[in-house]
Amino acid sequence: MVDDGKKLIESLLLRLLLPETLVRDIALFCARDLLPFNIVARKGFEDFCKKYRIIKKDESLPCRTTISRSALNDVYTWVREKFSKQIESISNGVGMTCDCWTDNYLHLAYMTYTIHWIDNDWNLKADHFSITTVTDCGSNMLKAFRLMKRFHIKCVAHGLHNLISRDLFQN
Repeated sequence: MVDDGKKLIESLLLRLLLPETLVRDIALFCARDLLPFNIVARKGFEDFCKKYRIIKKDESLPCRTTISRSALNDVYTWVREKFSKQIESISNGVGMTCDCWTDNYLHLAYMTYTIHWIDNDWNLKADHFSITTVTDCGSNMLKAFRLMKRFHIKCVAHGLHNLISRDLFQN
């Protein structure tokens, strides 16, 4: 009898989770761990969700475009507010690191910043606060990002290379 009641409650909770809450929670999961939304298309993730009854065996997960269209703005706002409150509470100063990588599929370079601090209980904390596209200084890249109205950082090394090779040693 208890097992039947437990199964009924689990089933009702499962219905409450889908679809809006599940979509938002997957977006938040991806944001927290810097994972792509296409994780929902991976068999292992789907099997995990079915095994732990996040979704029923005959249901499928929302697709990545549903996640980005439905929940991304909400998750962005929530994470930004939480992060801002966390940063405001830091009283001891912070350290900052930078990491760069390239997406081999889109051939775009990215840069992320991480701040590190020690809280009042002497626990080391770290949080990402920005992911930015880094481009060369070519006119095609500058125009593309201007037309897309997306912020990007121009690569300093590329600018220095152009300065040295074109301007200083032109002749």
